[in-house]
Amino acid sequence: MAISVRVKTVLFSVYEDHLHIFLPDQRLPQGLVTRGMSLNKLAMQVIERVVGKAIKESYLEQLYTFSHPFEEGIEADVVYFLLVGADKLNADFQDAWIPVHHI
Repeated sequence: MAISVRVKTVLFSVYEDHLHIFLPDQRLPQGLVTRGMSLNKLAMQVIERVVGKAIKESYLEQLYTFSHPFEEGIEADVVYFLLVGADKLNADFQDAWIPVHHI
């Protein structure tokens, strides 16, 4: 039986007086879990790749786990969220930050 575990991250930031969510290509940033890696560590790696630098002070929380059983295996998505300070945003990704009230 094949087992696949992905970590998906939901990033929020407040800037221009509005709450924004990070949705590049209308998808949540994610990474595939490999042997010997913790879920929290992978979540932070995905987030640091998105913001373009290491995040030292932050509040990371596991939000929910979704499972998707199939005949030949199972897939699971573990979702984390993080509130990222506007000063930590990577300018290259500005277009991917969408005001929450637009969703």
